Amino acid sequence: MALRTKLASILPFLVGVFFAIDFGYDVNWANTIVLFIVTLTLAMATTGISNLVAYNKSQGSVNAQSQTVIGKRQLPLLLVQLMLVVMLTLATCLGIWLVWRTNLMLLLLGIIGFGIAIFYTIGPVPLSRLPLGEVFVGGSLGLLLPFTAFYVNVPSQKLIGIILHWPGMLVMGNLWSLIAVVLLCLPLMATTANLMFAENIVGLRDQTIDETKHTLPEYLGQRWSLIVYRSFLVIGFLGIIIGMATGMLSWWLVVMMVAVPAAVLNDRHFKQMVAGKTTSTADEITTSAHNGLFQKELWPAISNILWVNGSLLLGLILEMVVQ
Repeated sequence: MALRTKLASILPFLVGVFFAIDFGYDVNWANTIVLFIVTLTLAMATTGISNLVAYNKSQGSVNAQSQTVIGKRQLPLLLVQLMLVVMLTLATCLGIWLVWRTNLMLLLLGIIGFGIAIFYTIGPVPLSRLPLGEVFVGGSLGLLLPFTAFYVNVPSQKLIGIILHWPGMLVMGNLWSLIAVVLLCLPLMATTANLMFAENIVGLRDQTIDETKHTLPEYLGQRWSLIVYRSFLVIGFLGIIIGMATGMLSWWLVVMMVAVPAAVLNDRHFKQMVAGKTTSTADEITTSAHNGLFQKELWPAISNILWVNGSLLLGLILEMVVQ
């Protein structure tokens, strides 16, 4: 996985775990470690499926095949397919074991996460090619992942759980806690969605987006896309402020405000880079990709993940240490 994918996965996971500690619960190491393995395995499987789809689509071109990971490393297709089956089977079995140890609600969360991960790259219309790709990415990595990491460490009735009285079913939980988790996850959702959003904005500017892929910036245009990009961050910070003001979140999270200047500078830097060049020739795009400039243009979004989510995690750790 790319560095940005790891950051977008690990930080939300840690936030969920430390938030459970701040809620007054000890870490359930068995549940946490198994969930981490499931998350990592599913992420690797999703990347593998994406590479396999790209390779299959390039069957008619030897040059295009060589650009894929499978083509570059000359991996046998049977081996790749077998590894994917093993990883998906492992993730499924461990996920069912976690459901048995916790609550049926985790099964519902797992189905949603599993569905997003798989259908993000495959299917008649992959989620990544829809204008709401940022919503699915931000929702899965920024909300579902930390929520699940929190969920496996607290009693289900303290958050939300399903109780079966066959043939009836009862859903019980704590609405106050649910809202608190959502507010806590808003910065995670915002920065994660913005990473994909930034990539699509740059791709739109350089005209490198696949014709079959319809992204949100394609509909909004560059000007409104930059406004939405900035708005995501504002909503993330507002969620924490509202949580602290209402007492749902600890005032130690005020440490997040140290990330505001960095977020402002990153936003300004990204806007300047996007507005600095409107079109690129094919040769320029190839040269930029070779020199890593495309990744450099994503650095403001990656930096926001580090600053915003890192300071959020720091606030949770400070609360834990002080208590």
